[in-house]
Order: sequence, then structure tokens, then C-alpha cells
Amino acid sequence: MLSEKDLKRPLLAELKTITLPPKLVAQLQASYAWVAVEGEQSFASLISPVGTDEVALAHFMDNAQLNHHDLKRFKDRNVSDGDILASFKFNEVTATTEQYLGTYLLQQVQHDARLLPLMGALSLARYDTIGVFAAMLTSMTDSVADTLIEMSARLLARIAPQLETLDHVPAEADVIVPADLVIAVEDQQGHVSKIPVAMIDWLADNLAAIKQLASDDEIGLLNLLNGQTDDNSLIIRDWLIRNNDDSKPFTQWIFQQR
Repeated sequence: MLSEKDLKRPLLAELKTITLPPKLVAQLQASYAWVAVEGEQSFASLISPVGTDEVALAHFMDNAQLNHHDLKRFKDRNVSDGDILASFKFNEVTATTEQYLGTYLLQQVQHDARLLPLMGALSLARYDTIGVFAAMLTSMTDSVADTLIEMSARLLARIAPQLETLDHVPAEADVIVPADLVIAVEDQQGHVSKIPVAMIDWLADNLAAIKQLASDDEIGLLNLLNGQTDDNSLIIRDWLIRNNDDSKPFTQWIFQQR
């Protein structure tokens, strides 16, 4: 099996110590697959291309700040492979290397989300996520993106080995749309808001309770969410707290469904 093949490949000692709780392992197993196609990398993400997991990115940024990685320094600069590799000296990871790498990861997942679920899971497990990815690289690395994907596959083979195996390159039919994914929806007046996919099921299950709230009763809505412990409710509450710019039209959109 492909997972066994990657499991037998060498992995740095620092990465061998990484473990994740079952809930995060299950999340990774629902997000990735092995691809058994000649000429293709064995590991590919099945994250939907229709949006970005903004909650995962928010957790990654929080984790970077917690571990004293200042990503603002290079936020407006297009960080390249060369920038990262040139910052290595005698295979040592410096603060500048980590700043470059953190910014690079944020830029990379905007157009290639293969690393995003692992970044999110490591952040939620309180690992220094940027430090984990920095450990995957050396001054001898040729391609940062390819190396990170390959090393991530080896790491996933250990922490989430029961990944699905595909005999073809993932197509749209293979896509798993995660509950954290943010998508655009249009209200009755034609205004577009961004909502997490979790809202679709949560709204159907809680429409009766929402109808009992007064129009635009945001406190009542939060109290309703605070009284629930299911995954969809946790995602929506987390999203509401984090996305201040969209929270007002988002709550208005909910009440329009009454």
C-alpha cells in the first residue's frame, strides 16, 4: 500500500514524535487520499477548490503568534522558494527562515490547498506548525513546495494511516467539502455573504428554533449556539466570533431564512 511505502521512508526524529488526538486524525482522513497513478505524487488533497478554509487559516495565524512568529513582516511580499532556502545557514533554521516559511505557506494555500488540513490540525493540537514544516526542509532542498508535500505524506502515513487510495487523479466527483469550508451565498435581495458549509445542515436542524427568535436577535442566536455542542454549532460559533467583517450580513442572512 502507498501508506506503507511512505511509512518506511526516512523521517526526521522531531517529526516522529508528533501525535494527534483521534478527532483531528479523523479530520485528516476525511481530507486526504493516496493517489496510485504512475507519474503522479502519491499524496493529493481532496479539499474542494470552491473556497478556502478560513477557520483553518485563522487557527494557523493564531498558532504563529502564540509561537512568536511575526508573519506581518513579509505579508505584502511574494516569498519564493529561493527566499526560504537562501535563509538557511549550515542547515540551521533561523527566525527569518520561519517568517519566510510562514508567509510562504499562507500564500501557497491560497492557490494549492493540499497542505491546509495538516496545517490546521497541527495548529489545533498546539504544535509549532511553522516549526514542523521548517523541520521538513534543509539547505539542500530543491523545491520547497514538492518537499513539503512529500514530507507531509510521510508524516500523514504515521499519524493518519487509514487514508483512502484512489486509482486516478482526483476529480470533482471525489471532492469532500469540509464543514469548515467558507462558500458564498446570495440572500433574497441579491446580497452575497460568506458562510461555512456547516451552516447548511445546522440551519435545517434549527430552523424552528430560529423562527422563535425576534428579527435580528443576535444575542438570542448566540445563546442558541452556546447551548449546543455538536460540530456544526461549534464551527458556526467560531466563525461568527472570528469574522467581524462578515458577521452582520451573515446573521441577517440567517434571519431571512425564517
